[in-house]
Parts: sequence; C-alpha cells; structure tokens
Amino acid sequence: MEDAIFRRDRCTCRVCGAEAPSVFLRTDYVIDPERGGTDEDNMATYCAECYNEKHEKMIITPLEMMQARRAQLNQLMAWKNDNHRLGRDQVKIVKDYIHSRMLQDFTLNRAGDFQIEKHIRNYGLVSVLDKVDEAYFSKIKFKDDKITEESAVEFMKAIGAFLYVEQAGELDKAIRYTAGICRNNIGQYCWKECLRRLDDYVRALKPHYSEEQIILDIKSTVQKRTKYISNLPDWRAFMNNHELEMLRAKGKLA
Repeated sequence: MEDAIFRRDRCTCRVCGAEAPSVFLRTDYVIDPERGGTDEDNMATYCAECYNEKHEKMIITPLEMMQARRAQLNQLMAWKNDNHRLGRDQVKIVKDYIHSRMLQDFTLNRAGDFQIEKHIRNYGLVSVLDKVDEAYFSKIKFKDDKITEESAVEFMKAIGAFLYVEQAGELDKAIRYTAGICRNNIGQYCWKECLRRLDDYVRALKPHYSEEQIILDIKSTVQKRTKYISNLPDWRAFMNNHELEMLRAKGKLA
C-alpha cells in the first residue's frame, strides 16, 4: 500500500511539501484508525521530520533514514520510469490517431512528438484525442484529394489552442475568440499583436471594471466592431478610442 500512497501523493510530504529524494518519506494514517478510516483515503505521505512531529517523538532515527534513502531513491526512479513509459505509450496512441486522420500524407517529427507529450501531461489523453477531432474538422483542407501542407500545420497548432481554450476562464476565452476574429478578418500575421493589445486593454480596465463587465464589453462591443474591420491600423485606432471611452465612463480621463 505504501507505494500506491507515494504515487498518489507524487512522493511529496502532505504537510510541508518536501519532495523525495531530498527527504525520506513514510506513510501514516491521517486520522487514528481506531476513530475510523483504515483505507487509502485515510493515508498520507509524510517526510521524516513531519512524521516525528506528528507522533511527538523521534520514531525515525537519522541512521534509519540513511539506510532507507537508497531504497527509496530506487523506488522513486522506478516510479518515474513507469510514468515515462506511460507517457511514451500515450504519445504513440495520439500519433497513430493523427496518422489515421491524416491518411499518411504527413508524419509528426520530434518537435511534434514533444508537443503532443506536453499536451497529454497538461490536459490528459482523452481531452487531446477529442481536440484532434475538433482541429481536424475545423482546419484540414484538401486539394486534389490530398491534405494541404498549410492546413496540416494549422491542424497541429489548433490542437493546442483548442485545449487551452477549453481549460481557460471566460475572460481568456473572450480574448482569444476576439483575436481569432482579427486573424480571420485582417490576417494570420496580426494574431499575436491583436492578442497583446487585447491583454493590454483588459489590464487597463481591470482596476475599474469587474471581470463580468469586461467580458460583456468584449462580447457586445469589441467583437462586434472587430468583425467589420479589415485592416490592422483601423483596428488599432478602434481599440485605442474604445479604451479611452471606457476609462472616461469611469471618470478616469478628462
């Protein structure tokens, strides 16, 4: 059972946050089993210092710690290797699924493998597979019955973007959706600049407006106006004027 508790707690003391292998770890009951709770939910990982403090005496001696450190270090390395193997297996699942979607027209390079592994670690295998489908149907384009290289690149970028948006808060979603309108109306080249300008706009308003008010303004005004602007200078001018209007409405500008 101890190994399972270490894995669950990621080899980290639940009291002070110290991690192996810098400290020696033990497991112990959170609540005395005589008062209820004898399963894994009532177990936690403790470093030796917190374990001794919990029991108000030196149960784990320095000599015992020295003798146990090597065995625990080997255990930790085995756990990490298991996780690494699991990560490789999951990356292969996603790669195979992407290849089935791409009909073997393109293959992932090492950078693509690394990006997929990051996505899996951040969002989980199921979410990544879901966003592969979403990205495929929204970005892939065909020419002469073959997937175009440009759309394949956009497809890979979109997987990460869709995963981020799914996990983001409502304000982040509103900002990114607006930047997407800029990209579609003005051009791919301006997307990052639009994103930065929107971030600056939100920072300027945050001291004076609630997050709900800012979201409402972005959706009801900024997005609607952005849909009718087709060049970057005009969009910059609109954002500058609108920001001034919003600040004046709060009496922050003359």
